[in-house]
Amino acid sequence: MLELVTELEADETAVRDAISRLTELSLIRRSWENDDLLLPISPEVAVGALLAGQEERLLQQQQELERSRSSMARLVSEYTTVGHVPGENGVQRLEGIDAIRTRIEELVCRSSVEIISFNAGSYQAEALEAGRATDRAALDRGVIMRGLYLESIRNHPPTRDHVRWLTDNGTEIRTTPVLPLTLLIFDRETALLPVDPEQRGAGALVVTGTGILTALLALFEQFWDSGTPFGGRPQDEDGELASADQELLRLLAKGLTDEAAGRQLGVSQRTVRRRIAELTDRLGAGSRFQAGVLAGRRGWL
Repeated sequence: MLELVTELEADETAVRDAISRLTELSLIRRSWENDDLLLPISPEVAVGALLAGQEERLLQQQQELERSRSSMARLVSEYTTVGHVPGENGVQRLEGIDAIRTRIEELVCRSSVEIISFNAGSYQAEALEAGRATDRAALDRGVIMRGLYLESIRNHPPTRDHVRWLTDNGTEIRTTPVLPLTLLIFDRETALLPVDPEQRGAGALVVTGTGILTALLALFEQFWDSGTPFGGRPQDEDGELASADQELLRLLAKGLTDEAAGRQLGVSQRTVRRRIAELTDRLGAGSRFQAGVLAGRRGWL
C-alpha cells in the first residue's frame, strides 16, 4: 500500500478507495501466496465477471418490476371494484367535485382514439391549468380531441387563453352561441354529463349505455357541424346578423327572461341588455316589441 501511495504520489485514502473499487469490479485480486500483493485479473475473466454481475442485477430489476406490476394491477382492480360500482342501465352517479375530476382524469388517461366535449360555460384559470397535463399526454398519444365552446368565451380571458393553448397543441375547437349542457365523451364508449346543468356541484352521470351514447353523439355532431372554428368570425362578412345575436333573439322570442337567456349564452344579464339595446338601435326600433317585429321582417327569427 505504501509503495503504491509513493509511486502514484496520491493520497492514501484515495488509493484505498481505488483498490476497493477495482476489487468490486473484479479487475484486481490479492495474491494467494502473498496477502499484501495485488494482481491484475485477465481482461477476459474480468469482463465475464462484470457482465455476469450486470445480468444478475438486471434480472433482479426485472423481477422487481414484475412484482410492482402485479401489485399495481391488484390495486387497480380493488379500486375499480370499491370506487366504481356500475349503475343500472349503464348509468352511474358521481357525487362531489373530487370524484368527478378524478374520473375525468382516469377516462382521459384511458382514451386511445377520441375525446369530444361540450363546454357550456367559462372556467377558473386554476381548474383549466390542472387539466393541461392529462390533455397534453392524450394529444401526444395521438388521441383526437374536439371541443365546442360558447362564443362568450371570447370575452373571458382565462377560458379564451386555454382554448388558444388547446388549438396550438392540436385540438379542434369550434364555438357556438348556445350549448344544451356540459358533456364529455371518451372513445365513443363512455360519456360524462352533469346531473343538473344549472349546478355543477350537484354531481355527474357516467353513461355507458349504447342507446344514450348514440343520442349524445348525434347531438354533438349536430352542434359541431354548425359551429364556428375558433379564431374565425362569428359574424358573416356581408354584415348579416351574428349567430350569437340571432340566438339571443330566438331565446327572447321563446319568452326567456334576460337572466335566463344570459345563462343559456354564458353571458351576464348586463351583457344581454347591452346587446338588445344595440340590436334595437340597429333595427331603428323604439321598443323591444317593435324590434321583434322588425327582426322578423328581416328574417332574423
